[in-house]
Amino acid sequence: MAYDKYGGVPGTHQTGPIASEYGFRVGDKWENHEVIDDKGTLFPIIIGRAAASLEKGDLVYISGWNASDELPVMTKAQANEAHTSAQFVAVEDADSGDPVKVSGYAMITGIDTDSETANEPVYLSIGTAGEWQDAAPNGNDEVVQPVGTCLASDASDGAILFYPMYGKAMMVAFV
Repeated sequence: MAYDKYGGVPGTHQTGPIASEYGFRVGDKWENHEVIDDKGTLFPIIIGRAAASLEKGDLVYISGWNASDELPVMTKAQANEAHTSAQFVAVEDADSGDPVKVSGYAMITGIDTDSETANEPVYLSIGTAGEWQDAAPNGNDEVVQPVGTCLASDASDGAILFYPMYGKAMMVAFV
């Protein structure tokens, strides 16, 4: 599905506040972006531009601004430097250069969490950009950023409650 620069579907904008699956439109801006999961939980959503191909559950940060469509550029996060730490989690797949929905707090289901333990924290990965790991980094120049909690461990139907924005406040850098 294609989105315009305000997160809406082209050709569907109306004047005045309107509600849709993308949030509430007030004037020419979208506000209070929310998505509802299959359990009815509300999560704040923003629309960004994918710097590379992203999969649902990839951890990202804002690396720049796309002036042509007025969207932040989302790049895969990695724990090897503080400035590349996670701010959001992708809530859908996106090809490089396409719009992508991301959230600072969201439950992602239907993912491979077989190597994680239910009810245990997950951390931003050191070795693979955009990924998480079950052990906290502990080496030199590595950032410890808790990014979520594994809710269900399964090879295809796993679930993680991601909170990278909250984990960013708790992160520690080993120097």
